[in-house]
Amino acid sequence: MEKYKISSVEQLINNPELIQSLITRYKTNEVPRLKKLFDYYNGKSDILNRPSADPLKPNNKIMNPWSNFICNTTQAYFIGVPVSYQSDDENLMTALQDVYDSNGEQSHNAQLNKHVSVAGLGYELVYVNELGDIKFNSLSPLETFMVYDNSISTNPLAGVRFYESYDYVDESTQLFVEIYTSDFIYSYSQVEDELKLTEETQHYFNGVPVIQYSNNEEQFGDAELVKSLIDAYDIAMSDSVNSLEAFADSYMLISGLDMTPEQAKEMKQNRIILAGEKGDAKWLTKSSEPAEIENLKKRLVSDIHKFSYTPDISDDSFGSASSGESLKYKMLNLENITVIKERFFKQSLEERIKLITNFLNVKGHAYVYTDVTMKFTRNMPSNTASIVETMSKLIGVISKQTLLTELPFIEDVAYELELIEAEKAGTLEEYTAFNPTATEE
Repeated sequence: MEKYKISSVEQLINNPELIQSLITRYKTNEVPRLKKLFDYYNGKSDILNRPSADPLKPNNKIMNPWSNFICNTTQAYFIGVPVSYQSDDENLMTALQDVYDSNGEQSHNAQLNKHVSVAGLGYELVYVNELGDIKFNSLSPLETFMVYDNSISTNPLAGVRFYESYDYVDESTQLFVEIYTSDFIYSYSQVEDELKLTEETQHYFNGVPVIQYSNNEEQFGDAELVKSLIDAYDIAMSDSVNSLEAFADSYMLISGLDMTPEQAKEMKQNRIILAGEKGDAKWLTKSSEPAEIENLKKRLVSDIHKFSYTPDISDDSFGSASSGESLKYKMLNLENITVIKERFFKQSLEERIKLITNFLNVKGHAYVYTDVTMKFTRNMPSNTASIVETMSKLIGVISKQTLLTELPFIEDVAYELELIEAEKAGTLEEYTAFNPTATEE
């Protein structure tokens, strides 16, 4: 993915021709590839467009949703268990959690990560709605890109969102562009093939409110590097079905017999052949190599799993992973790439927290965004008994809060600590979750 670098924000917002040029460049160089990745995820692989060289021959188009399988598997393993957040600043944690709850943060993260898994990158816009509430939403990678400065650290200068509006009356389209800088939002609309600045609005996030999420340094999708293997598997499957169908329509070779077309038709209907002493009849078929084809398909399946780092849970050896540690070993390749995904995703989540904190501080608070920590938990069967046994040996060695974060069934460690203290004080009945008859004031 190309990084667009300019010297300053002013160079961009004051130059509609440059804006149009960058959009055209992105639509030409990046959008076709991204669209292809989404097509494969949605079951629209190239095999569906394969032409038939001979219209009289079978031309089955068997699409296998490998991309969907790979992306959903890696996504579920990585973020199937929601990210948990902790902070010693209770007020900051409460304010942040309120924002997250109002935005459905857990499901939003899953949708955002789907874009990242499929296309290699995703975008998020943090904004304030008409009621003054902090909101965030996903932006399509097909309509969004970032612009950076020329420094070594390539800091983001602006996020660019472009989209076309369709007029159903005159069947025309109009281009609209939004540029988000660290202080302002600039809106443009296309008027007679030229972009015109129509609105300039200040925001108070003290940073570019468009956040880019990357899958890895190269911004490859999880199934992107095995696309050619997926194509080969689709072809092998389709040709196998073609061969079966062609065998069902095989020609019959009859020799040593003189018969009219009417006699041949009658023979076919009655399913009887009177060959005589010198006559012969046999199927005229093309010899096939079913074992060779099956070996090819097995090899392709193995390579797709191998090079996409996705475990094949249908493999016989996978079922032998009876313990938690052996299961982790089977998932090692997936874990290796998930560590990379986590590193990039965490960096972007920190930027989200920073923007939210900046806006809250405008209202008079003095929150520090680095006070919030986060934890990612892999979505896989866990040996709870083994975890508890290990934790019991660490009591008194590490803090109770740290121990509780290791229990997969506890989502809110702070709340759990409150329950423990309430239980010790004998006031647990005050918590409505444990007292159905209690009423809130």
